[in-house]
Amino acid sequence: MNENPPALEFDGVVPASVTGTGAALDLQVAAGELVVLVAPPTLARAALPRLLLGVERPARGRVSCLGAPVPQGPEAALVALRRQLGWVPAQGALLSNLTLTANLTLPLRYHTTWDDEAVDRRKEDVLALLGLPPLPVVIPPLADKVLCRRIAVARALMLHPKALLLEELTDGMDLTTARSVWATIAHARRRLGLAVLAVTGDPTATADVADRVMDLPWRDDGARGQARL
Repeated sequence: MNENPPALEFDGVVPASVTGTGAALDLQVAAGELVVLVAPPTLARAALPRLLLGVERPARGRVSCLGAPVPQGPEAALVALRRQLGWVPAQGALLSNLTLTANLTLPLRYHTTWDDEAVDRRKEDVLALLGLPPLPVVIPPLADKVLCRRIAVARALMLHPKALLLEELTDGMDLTTARSVWATIAHARRRLGLAVLAVTGDPTATADVADRVMDLPWRDDGARGQARL
């Protein structure tokens, strides 16, 4: 038995939701590795989180996370998996009615029984890891958009995941800002030994930090889509 299986693996995978042409995805992402997939914002790209989070089954192939096939149930098994896979959806998906701090600590409030002191310690640790200052008391619609993306990353790290999935993390940012955000991701990846899988339409800003950049082989004729969980 392999003692060090890939953290994330797609073995000949074609998603059921993609109806167009294209090749199967064969990809392994090791712990501590940052891999960038390049794809336009279509339903094919939206299938990635659905497959990794167990929402969608592949039409062909096998998807594995942390050395085991992604379960299709029961719900408890899926919840356990999702706690180990940090996900930053496109645009960050912060809740608009909660403050930045409440968004950041939401996974701990929902998935743990930690008291306020323990939650606050974890919050400060993650903010420090990402080089973020104390957060303003503001809701996402009134906050800086780049800060919101950074908070979405911080939220994805709160439960000590072993892998991180990033969708369109810096799309729409200027190149200097985008490179700064990716440098922060690379720092967290090294410190935590995370496997990082990113998908974007423009990989330019990742050039200095990505271990591999490759095209997502799936193709479809669908419009822009996003996983609904």
